[in-house]
Amino acid sequence: MPRRVSRKELLEGVQSKAARTAAGATAVRGKGNKGVVAVARGFLRELNLRPFGSRDKKAFARALDKATDRLRSALPRSANIGVWRGRC
Repeated sequence: MPRRVSRKELLEGVQSKAARTAAGATAVRGKGNKGVVAVARGFLRELNLRPFGSRDKKAFARALDKATDRLRSALPRSANIGVWRGRC
């Protein structure tokens, strides 16, 4: 019989799967991007999603802007990630 997973384990698993899907190798291929996928996936895996749970568009946009800036800072300087998402 499969073991029961806790709510925390389930949410971590879902977020980890979403991180692997969102930060695909094709999204960052190119010169200077060695290690970018691993960094982006790790960042997204650990990202606190609570600030995004708002019905307020401005609050959501602020949370997204902050997370985007933190991700940019976490990536290697050599990263050539192309076009970033526009600000909301």
